[in-house]
Amino acid sequence: MSSECSLQENNPTPHCSSHPCLNDQTDQQQLAVQRARIYQHMRAMASFLHQQVVALSTMRMSDALQEQILALLDHALKHPEPWPQIRLLMLSLAAKIEQRGLEVRWIRPLGDAVELCKKLADAEAQSALSLILGLTYQSNSQWDPAEIYYQQSAEAARATGNVQAEALALSRLAYLHRVNENIPQAESLAHSALRLLPEGDCSREFAYFVLGTTAADRQDTDKAERYFRRSLVLCQLRSDEFSIAKRKRDLGVLLTDATKYREARVCLEEALAFFERLDFALECAQVKESLGVIYRRLQQPKTALDYYADALRTFLQIQSKHQLAQIYNNQGYCYRLIDRWSEAEAAFIASANLWEEVDMPVSQINALDNLGEVYLHLWEKTLAINTFRQAASNLPKIRNHPRYCRLREMVYEHLEEAERLDETGE
Repeated sequence: MSSECSLQENNPTPHCSSHPCLNDQTDQQQLAVQRARIYQHMRAMASFLHQQVVALSTMRMSDALQEQILALLDHALKHPEPWPQIRLLMLSLAAKIEQRGLEVRWIRPLGDAVELCKKLADAEAQSALSLILGLTYQSNSQWDPAEIYYQQSAEAARATGNVQAEALALSRLAYLHRVNENIPQAESLAHSALRLLPEGDCSREFAYFVLGTTAADRQDTDKAERYFRRSLVLCQLRSDEFSIAKRKRDLGVLLTDATKYREARVCLEEALAFFERLDFALECAQVKESLGVIYRRLQQPKTALDYYADALRTFLQIQSKHQLAQIYNNQGYCYRLIDRWSEAEAAFIASANLWEEVDMPVSQINALDNLGEVYLHLWEKTLAINTFRQAASNLPKIRNHPRYCRLREMVYEHLEEAERLDETGE
């Protein structure tokens, strides 16, 4: 009891009720001081982390550095006061986020940053950050938000008069439409991007790449190669090593389709060497899958499966449904070549289901047709008929796609064969 009394005597409690206004004013002043200290700490941390990111140059951002940045952004993006320093940090991160594979965990901080840009009328940063946010959504097979943010990037760039940034956003939007199998819209947007820029402007590079992909979709390999090489030249003119490696990868894929396997392998191996040196995990996986395709076509399925296995580990880690659907389909082809039919069945089922999830009917039809052929080989005629019919039911969705006629002919040819075998009991 006595100790309690002495404590109160030595530490008298303020009589709050006697001076409420004075107390409120003191509290507000203390709160303002605390906030100022917190904001100053955020600014200092952002500046320090920005220096760390810039110092990396072309090196990959470590897990530890990424965790520090994400922890800071989780708090700092709730307040406009530290934005100038946070802005510099986030704009320096775009290449690093892409280098790490456009992980889904970046969607929230990028979205918060874009919203803060809107509140602060920072259209320049909004355009840049909306672009990388759209790319992150696209990499994670979330097409609708990707389209929204690409459009916002283009609009914000237009508001600042930055035609290069606007053209890039339109080109990215064009490629999204191409991925979603809307070839005419992709070509229209790519040409819109080119009209914004003078001939020789290096910012035309991605639009040329998109037009190369759509030409390949239309089976015009020569035209596609011309566009890809124009894109590559512009990347070389601006000494953009990352884009050079990506275009070599894309050219390698095209040359593979043209059965120019030696040239294709040179392009792909040069790209892989660059990506491995800088630890670009996603790009390494994509190139390894493309090398696997070459070996499969050269009738070396076991070597192809080794490349696919390496690529699959990365795609599973990133959980990119689009990439997973594609590699399962490629694995299915190889399993068929070496008579591992149950594994081929599982691979084509996984591929078809994922293509359906990401709403890509052209690729889904192809996977279902492959699956139907597996069932025919296994003499599962009813399963084969049902699978071919499922593929046929999706054909109306792709009437405007360049591959429609070929896929329709293929699916119905296989369906008729399956029905004939079922009727005759052969």
